Amino acid sequence: MKKLFVPAALLAAVSLASVAYAATMDGSGTIKSINKTAHTITLNDGQVLNFQASVDVSKLKTGEKVSYVYESKDGKMWAQSFKPAK
Repeated sequence: MKKLFVPAALLAAVSLASVAYAATMDGSGTIKSINKTAHTITLNDGQVLNFQASVDVSKLKTGEKVSYVYESKDGKMWAQSFKPAK
C-alpha cells in the first residue's frame, strides 16, 4: 500500500502544478497595432498578445490604453478579453 501512495501523491502534485500554470493573469498597456488577420495586438512595450477569432476587438483603437485577461500557452500570451484601462 505504501509503495502505491508515493507515486500517486507525486502524480497528484504534478497534475495540480499543471492546472496552476494554466491560470489566467491580468495585464495592461497601450495598443500600438492591431492585426485582425493574424489575430494579434502589439502593445507599445513590444508585447504581442494573440487572441481567438471569438474575442471582440472591433471597438479597440491604436493608442488606446487597455487592460486584458490572458493565459500563457505554448509560449504565447493568449488574451481572453479586453476593456478600456482606468
